[in-house]
Amino acid sequence: MRRKKLLLIIAILIAVNFVLGMQVQEKLAGGGRERLSRIDLIPQAMSLIENHYVEEVSNETLVYGALRGMLNSLDLHSQFLPPVAVRSMEVDTIGTFGGLGIEITKKQGFVTVVSPLVGTPAYRAGLMAGDRIVKINDELLRDPDMNDVVSKLRGEPGTKLTVTIVRGHTTIKKFTITRAIIKVQSIAEANVLEDSIGYVKVIQFQERTAPDLHEALTDLEAQGMDALILDLRDNPGGLLVSAIEVADLFIPGGRVIVSTKGRRQSQNQEYKSRDARTHPPYPLAVLINKGSASGSEIVAGAIKDLKRGVLIGESSYGKASVQTLLRLGKKDERMALKLTTGKYYTPSGTSIEDKGIEPHVVVTETPEQEMLRRTQKYKEMERALQENGEEKPESEGEKPSAESEKPSISEEELEKLIGRTPEEEKQKEFVDIQLEEAIRILKAIKAIGGGSNVPVGASVAG
Repeated sequence: MRRKKLLLIIAILIAVNFVLGMQVQEKLAGGGRERLSRIDLIPQAMSLIENHYVEEVSNETLVYGALRGMLNSLDLHSQFLPPVAVRSMEVDTIGTFGGLGIEITKKQGFVTVVSPLVGTPAYRAGLMAGDRIVKINDELLRDPDMNDVVSKLRGEPGTKLTVTIVRGHTTIKKFTITRAIIKVQSIAEANVLEDSIGYVKVIQFQERTAPDLHEALTDLEAQGMDALILDLRDNPGGLLVSAIEVADLFIPGGRVIVSTKGRRQSQNQEYKSRDARTHPPYPLAVLINKGSASGSEIVAGAIKDLKRGVLIGESSYGKASVQTLLRLGKKDERMALKLTTGKYYTPSGTSIEDKGIEPHVVVTETPEQEMLRRTQKYKEMERALQENGEEKPESEGEKPSAESEKPSISEEELEKLIGRTPEEEKQKEFVDIQLEEAIRILKAIKAIGGGSNVPVGASVAG
């Protein structure tokens, strides 16, 4: 009797298990069938195009187009990279290529300038962060593929390119720019200013940025530097690890510099500063503006949240996503997906995506002041190169932008007209108000014996 009951229970359990298994299998099969039916749309569409489209189209064109559309549907920064784009990215890492010298992204369907690189043709011509490129030569850009845009912007040095941009909501400008070899150096300038205040300009975060910065700081410290201005204006970012290494030069050991979060556990990471203190905790001011993005925001965010220094200037760009390069296809095909795999957060746990980092002290430049600063900065770089016996960034006589052409006037006529020498006039015209504010604040901190923790709040209009 007991045995019969046991057999009955086993039979019932087997039946229930079978029914449940069938239900689960049906659901899985249903989901699989639905997924397969969606995937089937791609070869169906390819077949229809091959049979009915007005012109013959290669399979490569169709597959690449499908991949671009797939990645473009995800977010602003994910991309399919065909072989030519992978090679272009490898060139970027080395830091030398022919083009205009701008970092771009796609925002609300428009090709948008993140930042022009300091000293490049785009920088001299007057392209600014936030400019939307709507035409390249005579071609109107309607929701374009970013790889195609990069290919069009780059080209042989010495060739000209016309870009039409929209600035703000109403201003339309046209720039005719001469392409040049773009050699992106991490550290553009490092010297000691007045009152033993050091100044370092970091253009972009590359493999050697942290070692080069460490070397520059060591040299400035040997010259008596006891406070520092770190200029990250118009720095569009670069390598994540490089930005972390730069922040690590200033942050005390064991602190979170930045954290990343994604869907997978492996993408959730905290990057902490090392225990060794490389440089003294002297007062630190960091200059940022709307062209400071990605890696610049990692450095600025860590310094702000950990109260290591004071941020001066304007709100940064607001790019806080992490892209990972994932190889696609066969090894020799050199294709990849540039896929957003996570978002990064400042030490306080804040995401600054589309918001940017607010400086402690707001000092706003007008477009005219920004152009004067750029012109002066380029001339300083040019003089430094000449002193070192290096070539100028561009050859004499090149005019990067038609808008930059002005009526010529001799030095004698200028002196008669305004009663000052040309050099005196240049000095009068140019005042870097953000840099001047940083010097003023650091002098005040030094006067009261301040150290590394200098949180402040103020606003200055330019």
